[in-house]
Amino acid sequence: VAFPDILATNSDSNNVTLLQGVGGEFFKPPIASPFPVGVDPVQSFVGNFDGRLDLLTVNAGSNDLTLISNFESPDPSTTTISSGGLDPDAAFAFESSSGFEDLVVGNAGDGVLALLEGGQGGSTRMSTQVEPGLPSPTALAFSALTGGQIQFYAATAGREAADLVSLNLAADTSVQVALPGPSSTVAQLVSFEGSSLPLVAVVLTLTIEVSA
Repeated sequence: VAFPDILATNSDSNNVTLLQGVGGEFFKPPIASPFPVGVDPVQSFVGNFDGRLDLLTVNAGSNDLTLISNFESPDPSTTTISSGGLDPDAAFAFESSSGFEDLVVGNAGDGVLALLEGGQGGSTRMSTQVEPGLPSPTALAFSALTGGQIQFYAATAGREAADLVSLNLAADTSVQVALPGPSSTVAQLVSFEGSSLPLVAVVLTLTIEVSA
């Protein structure tokens, strides 16, 4: 019987701890971990980014990602990847047609949205874009793959709304700046009036089935 494990991302100690489940709400003491990563990791992902079972972290303090390939093996390998911008604090992973998992990263420090493609050589930055209405992206959520683009919802610090954003899946390492146009706001978020919350912590997407 397989039991769920827990991965804890530790921003103060710059590492990730793996606790293996043994059932009955108990876990083994960490053996192969903690895994050292970049400075101030804020998110962790487990997936097939290079053909093996990988651990990937988004590191806000060092403006990069840490990819630990085959992290559960006795001999994992670690690679550092640029986030494409400053202060990355939001990301989501999705499976592409190649069979690998890709990643979209939002950099709150300069507004750069970066697309990284998984492959045998690891995750490679394919394109970057700046959206005028998202100067400090703080939350991202997958929407769809369509017409050679990845679509997702994004929220930015200080603005109580979510926008629908698209990034081209074709490779382009230059930073593209989207032209201003009609508002792409798709949802007004719950008002934070009377508070001083500087960011939106989580944006989720879900599908609700309804009968005819």
